[in-house]
Amino acid sequence: RQAQAAFANALALGADNPRVHAGLAQTRLRLGDPKGALPHAQEAFRQHPLSAFNAASLAQIYAVLGRADDAKRLIHAAVNLFPDEPQYRDLAKRLGAE
Repeated sequence: RQAQAAFANALALGADNPRVHAGLAQTRLRLGDPKGALPHAQEAFRQHPLSAFNAASLAQIYAVLGRADDAKRLIHAAVNLFPDEPQYRDLAKRLGAE
């Protein structure tokens, strides 16, 4: 919860960048709030669409929310951007997006 407050404070102070949005998205997801995580993951990806981390994070949230097609599309993009990352390949396998 401290991390969530820190990321939210950074946004309030004007640090509107993909790392802050991605951090807040991951924190909210870990706290069991995927709906609250979604807009921040989407914004992180919008600001930096060539980030495999942002694509994988958004894919993970889409998967939790039942948006399987969106999750598969994004995890496929993450694997293409960073094929040597085992976490991305594992998520792709779990989603059936290999």
